[in-house]
Amino acid sequence: MDNKAFACAAQCPHAAVPLVGGYVNVQQQIVCPLHRYKFSLENGRNVSGEGYFLKTYPVEEREDGWYIGL
Repeated sequence: MDNKAFACAAQCPHAAVPLVGGYVNVQQQIVCPLHRYKFSLENGRNVSGEGYFLKTYPVEEREDGWYIGL
């Protein structure tokens, strides 16, 4: 996943906590700052077993900039 851009919802789907306070771990998963739930950046699937899905958006690089499909 090197040199790849991802876009996702700004809040954790579990408790609506802003993910800006979290981090991306070495497995390329975004980690919620409140309960440490982990989500795949590729598909938004909750990988720590709680069953939540983080909304993800397609990202495309074009000659004139980056585009996120909302």
